[in-house]
Amino acid sequence: AAKGQVAVTTATPVQQTFHDSIEAWGSAAGDPQRARAISLAHGGQVVALSMAAGQSVRRGQPLLTIAPDPAARSAYQQAQSALSLASGELQRTEQLATQRLATQSQLAAARKALADAQAALAAQRSLGGGSAQETVGAPADGVVNALSVGLGERFAANAPLLSFTPAHALVAQLGVQPEDGAKLHAGMPVQLRSVYGGKASFVGSLRMIGQSIDPQSHLLDAQVELPAEAGAALVAGAALEAQIRTADFTAWAVPRSAVLHDER
Repeated sequence: AAKGQVAVTTATPVQQTFHDSIEAWGSAAGDPQRARAISLAHGGQVVALSMAAGQSVRRGQPLLTIAPDPAARSAYQQAQSALSLASGELQRTEQLATQRLATQSQLAAARKALADAQAALAAQRSLGGGSAQETVGAPADGVVNALSVGLGERFAANAPLLSFTPAHALVAQLGVQPEDGAKLHAGMPVQLRSVYGGKASFVGSLRMIGQSIDPQSHLLDAQVELPAEAGAALVAGAALEAQIRTADFTAWAVPRSAVLHDER
């Protein structure tokens, strides 16, 4: 080429659709709408632990072994005694009724007493008083998020024993800049990617955007619903980066190499 001449390539600008997006960071967490706390309707004592917090479990897998509360055991034995007494009283009343020594009202009262005793025994059995030990199993495939009791610890009725999240029930908990909150609304598509590991990416849907700033992170909380396949590749606590698509716009597009910068 002659001095002072250069070879150039020309390109025609074209109309192209661009995606305006907002970056956010966060982590995978158990879906609060599907997570559950496991408890019992009676008190007791933990005599064995078959898992640890954060462990994946299968449906029916033993989690805890519980010894019933002494008060529940005593109430069950009293219910058994009451049932035996009511059964004997009914037999005696029936014999007297055949000899016309008991009225039909007395016979009906004896039958009602037996039915009440049977119901009381069934209630005590459902409260765990009839078994020496009780095993708490996993209600479904999932992850034990946290344990609220320890080995040998006594607990009251309806006290939470552990928190459980079913498999494939994860959401992304994100933080976004407060000035970007006005651009977001539920239903927006979100591209998520694992920060570590295999760099797997997923497309989720924005479920919720908070209306108050978190005092620790100084960001707005956002929650993204993850697809079912994300549960097979992610674990709770995995770090995620996200691109929230807020709007699409059309503009003239030129090659990046055509954009030059000078000293100003």
